[in-house]
Amino acid sequence: FHSMSTRDEQARERCEAELTALRAREKAASAGELSGIIERKAELKQMRKLGIYYEQRRPALGGFSLLWSKPQVGEGGAGQGGSSGSKLPQLPQMPKLPTADDLPFQLPTGLDVELAAGTASFGTVTGFCSGVALKKIGRAAAAVTGVLFMGLTAAERSGFIEVKWDKVKDATIGQLDTNVDGELTHEDAQVYFRKLVDYMTDQNSALTATSYATGLVLGLRVG
Repeated sequence: FHSMSTRDEQARERCEAELTALRAREKAASAGELSGIIERKAELKQMRKLGIYYEQRRPALGGFSLLWSKPQVGEGGAGQGGSSGSKLPQLPQMPKLPTADDLPFQLPTGLDVELAAGTASFGTVTGFCSGVALKKIGRAAAAVTGVLFMGLTAAERSGFIEVKWDKVKDATIGQLDTNVDGELTHEDAQVYFRKLVDYMTDQNSALTATSYATGLVLGLRVG
């Protein structure tokens, strides 16, 4: 037991000596060295507080090696009633956990959670399916319209036909412009959205406009 106390005292003296040397170096240290000195001083003060002393971390060895620590239960002091066990030295910090920006996928939104949590009603499910279908149909219609426009333009440039694009524009906007302002805006889209929801839920007792509209928006987003 006497030899153990001697080793403990020697380790404590080395700790104090290193703290004194670090304080002396701290005054003339550069910005890069100062960070390491402050970190090592904090480690030494923690060792002194716990009564556990270990060498400076060696990355090549994958951690640290103990210089001296108090005996575990059944070791050394067991003959005098045993010890409550020594405190382990502070372990290296765990790696930083990924944030939402680091994830390879998008976190679910409130609407996604509502659907996945089983709280979605029949109207939400049917609205979701309708939204997915509408988005697929919209993409197909956009592709057909684009091909038709490019074909008419090519035929006109080649001299085969003459297209009165002003009349085409007026006729198209006249059919889709609900507030007759001469432009297609989000207000027109909202009108058609409400008309669709009313048409699908007005005479269907199994659906409500709110649940169907919620599912429709979610289906249009992920479809």
